[in-house]
Amino acid sequence: MKSIFSTLFASALVILSSCGQNKGADLSDISNPTAGDSMMYYFGQVRAHEYLEDANADTTLRSQEQREKYLEGIRKGMAAIRDDKDEDTYNRGVRVGTRMAYNILEFEKVYGIELDEEVLLASIEKGLFSGGDIPELDYQKKFYAILGELKLRARAKDREKSQISLIEEARERNLSKLYDNLYYRVTRKGTGPYAHHGDAIYVAVSYQRANGEDIGMPSPEMVTLGAPGVPEVLNRAYSRLTKGSSAIFATTADAVFASRSEIMGMKPSEVMIMTITLNDIVSNLDEDPVANADSVSMPD
Repeated sequence: MKSIFSTLFASALVILSSCGQNKGADLSDISNPTAGDSMMYYFGQVRAHEYLEDANADTTLRSQEQREKYLEGIRKGMAAIRDDKDEDTYNRGVRVGTRMAYNILEFEKVYGIELDEEVLLASIEKGLFSGGDIPELDYQKKFYAILGELKLRARAKDREKSQISLIEEARERNLSKLYDNLYYRVTRKGTGPYAHHGDAIYVAVSYQRANGEDIGMPSPEMVTLGAPGVPEVLNRAYSRLTKGSSAIFATTADAVFASRSEIMGMKPSEVMIMTITLNDIVSNLDEDPVANADSVSMPD
């Protein structure tokens, strides 16, 4: 008996193949649709919706050419599965091979190296047919050691790239350098002393990509400078502001989000623009009040 997945794939392939050049068909176009036909139609619509949602975030997916390529890939992927009870092992290999091929492409993009698929296939063949023991833990350790080194190299390249992009963006916006990863320009002057380590401050922050697109990061209402979890680049930015002042800052996603950059939908090397307004400063009450009274504002 066919598995439910084989049935779904076979039915979906018929629907996809029937689309041809007329760009698809509606459920009403099918004469006397069965429950399977209806299920496949709704299943296909959901998959199409997922693609269009991705296209909202990645505009390169929106063109007709890219949509047709996506559909072609679906057809070929479904056609690769053999509908036979004796082909379960083959189908398992197809699934693994597809994942491997995709992972190889992604790996090459991320780490900028070329991988030889024949080495991979030869290694798998040797492991399957040599009859020898495979030192799994030892090989895993070696694999991750190499991967760690590649990640360090890629991170160094990203930082170099981000430095160039950051300098160029700072020049275009007429920003002054504070640190290697932070540039700024005051847009509204405030009054009183600068915020400093230990102060609780009330701020409004907007985070954008260099092209002006909002990142969707919520603004913290109150922050304590130097508190655990506050990125150092933000501490440095806050410390350049006085009560009532606003400024534009340019930095990188890596400086703010570090390993969470990808989660935020940004590459670590991507330039990020922050507009910060410091609404109020609450002095650190734990400090010596005499020392506070004698404190000197940070010079411009």
